[in-house]
Amino acid sequence: MVESLLEDIRDTRNALFHFRAEADEVDRDQLDIAHSYFTGIANTV
Repeated sequence: MVESLLEDIRDTRNALFHFRAEADEVDRDQLDIAHSYFTGIANTV
């Protein structure tokens, strides 16, 4: 599950940073889940 999330986020990041996608085309729910997940991990370190 985490690997799949990382792959999806990497693809989204690449699309945004290389101007292959507009901000409104991005799955914001997916970004929110990833942000919450990694923020939770960072807060436990």
